[in-house]
Amino acid sequence: MICNYKEISASILAGEVDNNLEQIRDTIKARKQVLADLRATNMVIGTRVEFANVRPKYLVGMTGEVVSLNGRKVSVKLDEEHIYAANRYAIDGVLLAKPEILEIIA
Repeated sequence: MICNYKEISASILAGEVDNNLEQIRDTIKARKQVLADLRATNMVIGTRVEFANVRPKYLVGMTGEVVSLNGRKVSVKLDEEHIYAANRYAIDGVLLAKPEILEIIA
């Protein structure tokens, strides 16, 4: 049975699935990992990316290009206009990131 987001949220908030909250959490975590793995397999050196689900929030929207892939980490060379703002976290304009915080852009 497939429900929409509102039905799922309402069931959780109403306590209808209290006995299964850990399993729901684990299922969500596993699905997020599958999505991150898929995103990572679609990335190659030269892929254009945008930081999406990341903290600190001022990194959201910054763009760059994948310069290396190392297992579960991606090195992103930031576009010139973002290097100064991200200087606290970047080394020579390069940020190391998990694939799940990146969105592939055209």
